Amino acid sequence: MIEDDERWIEPGLDDHRPPGHEEALAAYQAALAVAPPGAEAWVSLGRRLVSFRLLNEALDSLGRAVAIAPRHARAWLLRASVLAELGRHVEAVECCDRCLENEPQSLSAWHGRASSLLALERYEEALVCASEAIMLRPRFDHAWCCKGDCLRCLGRPADAVAAYDEALRLTPGHAAALNNRGLALQELGRLDEAIDCFDRLLAAEPEDLVAAFNRAACTEALGDADGALASYLRLLRRTGPRHEALAAKARRRIEALRSARPASRDAPRAE
Repeated sequence: MIEDDERWIEPGLDDHRPPGHEEALAAYQAALAVAPPGAEAWVSLGRRLVSFRLLNEALDSLGRAVAIAPRHARAWLLRASVLAELGRHVEAVECCDRCLENEPQSLSAWHGRASSLLALERYEEALVCASEAIMLRPRFDHAWCCKGDCLRCLGRPADAVAAYDEALRLTPGHAAALNNRGLALQELGRLDEAIDCFDRLLAAEPEDLVAAFNRAACTEALGDADGALASYLRLLRRTGPRHEALAAKARRRIEALRSARPASRDAPRAE
């Protein structure tokens, strides 16, 4: 019974404080030793495993939940979220579909489905899902941002800017909307406005190296080769092992800018 499952799960909830989560996991294991554990117990365990970043284990737990209760919408939704985080977007879409079969008005399922379809480059389908989420909650900033991403990927940057504007009207500091609005404006050739977006983002999040790279790219597009080169070099000095792809892009731009310099001009070298 669910009551018994929740009573046994409670020690795990109390110990939800990673790192040092061994006691919590032990409590959950004790809970699931109770026969028979219900779907809610497996969902609760899945949620905690996600919070401990044990995603594959969470996936297994949530799979057990839906095996017991195939119409458990929340379990399907959580499973979709974990699959998306693992990059398994086809399966994530399928789980969102199972959630929506039982809860057609699930805002999170429509938004999650849109995000996974976007990752799969199924932009038209993603746009439909993002629009559905907006219909359900017109003030949902993340859905407006997702809609902007879909429109930008469909080659409609002006429409994308309008969607990002709505996301930013709802949440002025929305980081993804600021960054991606800047990219859309860059595609439209509105470079000064794009730089303003990246500057706003960097003022709030100075360590956002993607925004720093995008700002440098706008500076380069404006014809300020020296300013762009200095920006790429500063960015390169701040990159670490987690930023290898971004560092490689910065190095390519640095080499391109140096190659275009007159031979007589000295330029700072990357460290």
